[in-house]
Amino acid sequence: MLDAPTAHAWGVRLGHVTVMVHSGSLGTGHLAGTLALNLATSVYPKGLAHPANGFFPLLTGEQNAAALQGMRDALHTAGNFAAVNRLFLVLMATAVLQGTIGDCEFPLLYDAAHNFIWQEDEHWLQRKGATPARGYEAMQGTPFADTGELVLVPGSMGASSVVLAGQGHPQALHSASHGAGRKQARGEAMHAHEDEFRQFLHDFRVVTPIDWRRARADVRAQKLAELKQEAPFAYKGIGPVIQTLEQTGIARPVAELWLLLTVKGW
Repeated sequence: MLDAPTAHAWGVRLGHVTVMVHSGSLGTGHLAGTLALNLATSVYPKGLAHPANGFFPLLTGEQNAAALQGMRDALHTAGNFAAVNRLFLVLMATAVLQGTIGDCEFPLLYDAAHNFIWQEDEHWLQRKGATPARGYEAMQGTPFADTGELVLVPGSMGASSVVLAGQGHPQALHSASHGAGRKQARGEAMHAHEDEFRQFLHDFRVVTPIDWRRARADVRAQKLAELKQEAPFAYKGIGPVIQTLEQTGIARPVAELWLLLTVKGW
């Protein structure tokens, strides 16, 4: 416990088991993003060179109202899909735990997106790899009015995760980092650290959908490659990230969650 009063207010207790689901809209989100890009490209002035960085201006003006609405509908559909996806994963995890240890409850603590576009007042804010971290004032009328918004910073499969309270930092656009980010690209991680990867599999309990004793060799190889892309050595440590969030007044740490079990690839 790093902030016991806030943790208690949120129902987080020392020694309790917490289920953290990290998933999104998957292919639906990719389709929504592709549609949004196609719409932005279709209304871009003819004869004008496309932006070198690939970022098109937000669709504005009456003439682009239909395209803007189409983009919003697609993104909101992806966001809804992601929320329901996480809901069903939680229900599955709860059913397994209840069937194993008996009667237990897992009330929802928070659900937060980290790749989305929010409309805030008259502005649009895109958070990529970042999550809302609003402070007291912005959270009035919610259960987080006295604490600030709950912020989740998950670690890798071999690291702890941290729950924080948002401080509403204006220069950070009321946002916080969502994790530490990669140290190695997926392709790079697949071709290195073989000994370290085997040690990771030995030390940590990682559950996958396949039966390792019965699966074909090619299926096992593909799943191992996927796990290697997400192994701890491919990611930076979250310690410096948490320290930065705290020191800059973006969010204050509330509780650290230690890893017991990882279920990968449901």
